[in-house]
Amino acid sequence: MSRFTLFVSAAATKGFFKNNCGFTAYAKTAHGNGGDTGIVAVPPGQTYWAAYDAQCGGEGVVIKVDNNAALSHPYQVEYSCRDSRTWYDLSSLDGSPFVTNRRFVQVGDAGVCPTIFCTYNDKSCEWPVQKDCHNGGPLAFYLC
Repeated sequence: MSRFTLFVSAAATKGFFKNNCGFTAYAKTAHGNGGDTGIVAVPPGQTYWAAYDAQCGGEGVVIKVDNNAALSHPYQVEYSCRDSRTWYDLSSLDGSPFVTNRRFVQVGDAGVCPTIFCTYNDKSCEWPVQKDCHNGGPLAFYLC
């Protein structure tokens, strides 16, 4: 998580996960100071809002998502804020339960910030691929 240690600014980035799949997914939020929330079931069509915001000048945030309630091999949506910019990536470092699913992440309104899009069976879009954008709205991760 050290790549998410941040420096100076005053804004914050909120984040959410939208489950567009036909199955229940499970999510929780973690941040660089060691904070970790409980696991929440996210049924099809539902949205999970991260429990922490990425504070500019603070630690980064990770939304962990898995297809099992134990979150034993979670997929990670990682984001942080520095100098009024949001930095974000997708990571299968701890698990890739959704490699066969379409997934993407964007910040703010579509077309304003670069979207990271992963098609079916695609891992070339994941860490170390990282994007950044001037803070313009919440970080949104869509699955399926």
